[in-house]
Parts: sequence; C-alpha cells; structure tokens
Amino acid sequence: MTIIQLHELFHWEDTQQYINAGNVINSDENVIDYMCEKSKRILDKKGITAENVGVISIYARHMYNAKRFDEVYVEYRTVEGLKNANFTKGIARKT
Repeated sequence: MTIIQLHELFHWEDTQQYINAGNVINSDENVIDYMCEKSKRILDKKGITAENVGVISIYARHMYNAKRFDEVYVEYRTVEGLKNANFTKGIARKT
C-alpha cells in the first residue's frame, strides 16, 4: 500500500461513517462540509493550529490555510498511522 492509498482509505472510512450516521450523500460538497466541521473540532482538541500544522506536512499546512480541515485530519491520521506502524522508511510522498 502506498501513502496515497492509505490517505484515500481514510477518506473512504470517513465517508462510511457519514453514511452510517444516517446521512445521505447528495453531493461531494455536503460530505466535505460535514467532514471539515467535524475535523476542525478534532484538530482543535489535539491542539493543531495554523502555527503548528506544518509539523504534520507541507500539504497539511496548505490545506489548513485553505480551510480544508478534512484533508488536514486525514493527513494527520496518515502520518501518525505510518509512524505507529513503523514502516515509514523507504516511503516518500511525491509533491
């Protein structure tokens, strides 16, 4: 599995939680808005701010500035998952 596949898997998982909560997907924007609100609350609880989001990744910093908190939280989970799995050696994100 690549880092991008892991990242996208987290998006899939979030969408499944959205559906399991009884929500209907009428548009991508509905899901994104919902996930941005939810993700921002989680990021706030974790103490992730505009000032320190760059420790996650450059991508996370760009997405935070764009107010795409869903992307920031998915990136956070991806990076943390890789750290915890201890298999980051040899995996690089292409930008």
